[in-house]
Amino acid sequence: MTRPFLLATIAALAFCAASQTSAAELSQANQAKLIGNVDAYAARMSEVALQIWSMPELGYQETKTTALLQSELKKAGFRIETGVAEIPTAFVARAGTNDGPVIAILAEMDSLPGLSNAAVPER
Repeated sequence: MTRPFLLATIAALAFCAASQTSAAELSQANQAKLIGNVDAYAARMSEVALQIWSMPELGYQETKTTALLQSELKKAGFRIETGVAEIPTAFVARAGTNDGPVIAILAEMDSLPGLSNAAVPER
């Protein structure tokens, strides 16, 4: 899994898990819950990242990738807005209410052939 994708996924999960809390610092119990939620989803995050790398798609043509990511986010309770900025593969995922903090993440999702972080020899 690439570090940017992992960080974006963890941030999205953190937002989902913490959406019911106030903007104040998290309590010990909520911190533990948040960490537990991320840990519980870690294996699936790796699976999703590997799926993305196994089906490389060029920019603006990431139809399989966007479908996979939207499906994962829907399962986690996010509302999805597709075709953002008139780009068929672009989407916005929202969770929570308008009452709390706003967390925004921009993630590039094209996985170009040959640019994986896998430790494999190449000529």
